[in-house]
Amino acid sequence: MIIFSMNIQTVLKSTLKIQPAVILFSSVSIVTKFASRMLPAGQLDMQQKIMAVLSNWRLLGLIALMFLMLGIYAVVWQILIKNAQIAVIYANKSSYLLWAQLAAVLFFGEHITWCNLIGIVIIFLGILLANWRGYEQA
Repeated sequence: MIIFSMNIQTVLKSTLKIQPAVILFSSVSIVTKFASRMLPAGQLDMQQKIMAVLSNWRLLGLIALMFLMLGIYAVVWQILIKNAQIAVIYANKSSYLLWAQLAAVLFFGEHITWCNLIGIVIIFLGILLANWRGYEQA
């Protein structure tokens, strides 16, 4: 039983260690949603839309922030991939859905349904299982 609980602790620690990178990745979606709200509405042709975007400094700042966040994420992700099993890392990336759902509620007033909650629980059980299997094979 002690070995079982030590494995659970190891699996949870490995899962939690990867989550900041996943949260950073999902944060890009939050910034993207804010940026999309600044896009011009209406029937504009492509040239008018591009000019409207280029003249909006706040929107350009959000776009620059998105690229910066993605650049930082790319570096962190490469470090994670180098130091762990790729199957475990990519299983953990699916927790993005939890963080995106949480952001949708906190920042955009969206609602979580029971189906959302069940899906998130299933995803996290899968992540823990993938981490567990990865730990056993290492």
